[in-house]
Amino acid sequence: MTKLPDMLRLLSDLFPHGRHEVGWTGTWPPPARLIVVIGHATGGVAITPADDLTDEQREAIELAATAYRVDAATLRREASCESTGGDGYDAAATGKAAAADGERAEGLFQFLSSTWATKPYAQFSPYNPLAAALAAGWMHAHGRGGEWECQ
Repeated sequence: MTKLPDMLRLLSDLFPHGRHEVGWTGTWPPPARLIVVIGHATGGVAITPADDLTDEQREAIELAATAYRVDAATLRREASCESTGGDGYDAAATGKAAAADGERAEGLFQFLSSTWATKPYAQFSPYNPLAAALAAGWMHAHGRGGEWECQ
């Protein structure tokens, strides 16, 4: 297994031309397992915790990423951060703190019901991983990807 500093040096060596910042910006210490994704479309590198997504969740996120031309690593990172604070994935998550109007965030991407109602998937439950992932992809594709607490 490669240690994080060694992995960062290796990644830096992969991009010798131009400026490429490589670093871990997640919680410290980093998780025991990391996934490194080198994006061909963006030319960037994403280092994310190894996921413990179910097959259903993984397929939902991959489908949403493909359908809306959104980076799947971004959707995975948002789903993990929103549903568990970055420690896995929970499609049944319900936000602990209610919004001022009493709404609670729900599901894998922690949609408020007022936000969920504005999505083309509103007829489905926000606890449905496929509907939630597609709604998240739709939000990114329509310039609303910055509405989550986790970025």
